[in-house]
Amino acid sequence: MERESFFLPWREIERGDISDAFQNSDYVHEGEFRMGGQEHFYLETQSMLVVPVGEEAEFHVYLASQAPTMSQEAVAETLGVPANRVTCHVKRLGGAFGGKVTKTSILAAITSVAAWKTGRAVRCVLERGEDMLITGARHPVLGKYKTTIFLLTRRFL
Repeated sequence: MERESFFLPWREIERGDISDAFQNSDYVHEGEFRMGGQEHFYLETQSMLVVPVGEEAEFHVYLASQAPTMSQEAVAETLGVPANRVTCHVKRLGGAFGGKVTKTSILAAITSVAAWKTGRAVRCVLERGEDMLITGARHPVLGKYKTTIFLLTRRFL
């Protein structure tokens, strides 16, 4: 923050003439809020099994993912094969809290390269510490706000 090294673009929500609103409002309130970083800490760590099948560079991918289509596309793009040659299987999934959407796709793509190169089934199961280190988390947030309050009784008199 001291170096003003921020992700761009800035997120600002403005409606109407902001300068006029702050000048003519009954009250102006400014503040900030902080939210610490978050780890998804899903119940089952990232795990997948990629099995080469058939003669046309086909793969069966067994994974715990909230977005199997995203994993299918990631594996297909990584291997340079059509998406219809990659079949993703998801049995049951719960308690992932959004942590098994994009992160699973990346690991499935990496695992698929090993299966492609060896021509054998490859399983990837991360231990909890590895999972938290590799997949990352949500960053802490500092939000600053400035708002106006107009008293209705004054406006209509």
